[in-house]
Amino acid sequence: MENTEDIYLLDKLCPPKGYETVGALLCTYSIDAKALLSALLYMRDIPAKGMDSGTSLSITERLKMLFDKGIEDMKWMEKHIGFVCNNGYDKSSASTMYQYTRRFTAYYTIPLGERDHSFHPKMYLVKFEKKDNTAEGADTLFRLIIGSMNLVNSHNKEFAACMELEAYREKDVPETDRDKYVKLKGTKADISGAIDRLFGYERENGRSDSPYIDNRNIGKVIENLAVDSYYFKKDELPEITAFGSGCPDPEFKNMLKGADHIFSPFLSESFLRECPKKTNIYTMENELTKLGYERCAEKQIVEDDDKTDSRQFYVYEIEENQVNRKPSSSHFKAYLSDKDQWVYVGSLNFSNRAFENNRELVVKLQDITEQRYDCIRTAFQEDYRLYTYRKIPKVNGSEEHELDIDSEFRKLALQISLCIRFMGLPCGLSFWQVQLLASLMLFLSNALPNVAGMGSIETAFLLVFGSFMTRGEAMSTLMLFRIASYYFVFGFSAVASLFAQKHLDRMDAQKRS
Repeated sequence: MENTEDIYLLDKLCPPKGYETVGALLCTYSIDAKALLSALLYMRDIPAKGMDSGTSLSITERLKMLFDKGIEDMKWMEKHIGFVCNNGYDKSSASTMYQYTRRFTAYYTIPLGERDHSFHPKMYLVKFEKKDNTAEGADTLFRLIIGSMNLVNSHNKEFAACMELEAYREKDVPETDRDKYVKLKGTKADISGAIDRLFGYERENGRSDSPYIDNRNIGKVIENLAVDSYYFKKDELPEITAFGSGCPDPEFKNMLKGADHIFSPFLSESFLRECPKKTNIYTMENELTKLGYERCAEKQIVEDDDKTDSRQFYVYEIEENQVNRKPSSSHFKAYLSDKDQWVYVGSLNFSNRAFENNRELVVKLQDITEQRYDCIRTAFQEDYRLYTYRKIPKVNGSEEHELDIDSEFRKLALQISLCIRFMGLPCGLSFWQVQLLASLMLFLSNALPNVAGMGSIETAFLLVFGSFMTRGEAMSTLMLFRIASYYFVFGFSAVASLFAQKHLDRMDAQKRS
């Protein structure tokens, strides 16, 4: 376990001296092209400076070194190095480098009609093997990083646990110390089990294609890592917990909810209502504003816990003269207990969506002594300040109005999604992406005039969805959408009106007679 220190994620992806990278699985919520390509360069140990001259190399020059290795090396990397991110959060899609990054990236996509959730873990697992005699340690080494940082160019305050696990084949385990070694499957450090829960693999039937992952190379990447085939030292194993598919059990969730210190940039109002006011919540000012809290005054003492509408929060806040030296926002998530002195870090926000819906990952920090616990807590608390906030009463009907608007977007998106699915078009759009595009379509339609006899809705539809389908597919979907949402409804209402009018005429005739 690394000490609490400033680290650069990409540096931790480099192979140690005398080792080379032979496999890697990198899971993140969002990703961008520069970070992905940089990760490939670091894992393949392509230096940022020329070996002979010592001059800096541009990313283009380093990429040329990467791809100069040849097509066979590219094919090898596709089956041994994989990136997984939440669908719709690949920031490289607008980049000219996208054609290179797409072959390594898989997207976690929610099937139509399934409960909304996100793929939110931040886990970076890299496998190294000895390449020469300068390496110190076992022949195989796994480096596991679990924390809060996405694989993007960012300057947020983040924390991660970085673990190096020496791996041994059965023949290399000392016979006299065999009881000190164990395979990971079924242990608290079951990495493969955590991956299966995150990806939705069915362990009972073998590792089949996940209904969520759109790149079948990822299954090959996991098989080539072969984590389950190695033995590890028992006393080095971390405690890993994956959220999703009904895991973990409620007892573990309640333990985290009962932590003395909760660091989370995103919160749920329902969780705050259930959380005792004596719990120290560390968050961001904009999140509290979004939840309807306003700052009252700076205080150090919490008053009546249950009878007031005020609550104290620790808010991330740095001095103006420190902006250039320190992160402008805090993004890390952590749960600390003063009594039991445990610390969990990972991707888990203190919200209902994170605890109940999302795919998340946390790890318990190891070797926590009283002194080390105090050191970690102090590092976490840096630049947070205590303030009292009060809940602003909601205006009657405002929340219901927002829900109605959101409901209309969902209905529209569902109609378009069903049209796409009905025609079997391979556009790759998930329901939530269609919902986002539908809202953009309505926004544009308000600013567009009728064009060549076409309504603004039709024009906006073709402008937005034409980027994800061929022209013929977009026109066909538009026609089916219009038939389902306008002509069918119009025809049905016309027939219904005719029958209603006849019924009224009969009633009127009966009254006259």
